[in-house]
Amino acid sequence: MYSGEVRRQDIARPLQTLGGASPESAARGWSYLKRNFNELVAEFAGGQMWPSIVSTLCGGSKSAAVADEIQEFFELHEPGSAKKRVTQILERTRINSDRVQRDNLSLSKFFE
Repeated sequence: MYSGEVRRQDIARPLQTLGGASPESAARGWSYLKRNFNELVAEFAGGQMWPSIVSTLCGGSKSAAVADEIQEFFELHEPGSAKKRVTQILERTRINSDRVQRDNLSLSKFFE
């Protein structure tokens, strides 16, 4: 993907697919970002696509544990221009985690 055969603006599409809406694809996207962070930074940091790439690859989880992992990762790895996006991802992930827990509890009570 970084061979130069694919234009930079065209790389976003496969990354969006990788970080998609399902829990499995969200986990794959986050894993990809962690494994390839240095390459992604070298290619995209400082550009206008970087915050979107970070958001796409680590913004799909609904787990508080993953939010903690994301926070720890970005405490060690400077997100640069994606810093605000990381803050938004952490907030949204924790809100979604709380909602899922709350809804699971109320649904469990409803079906008893």
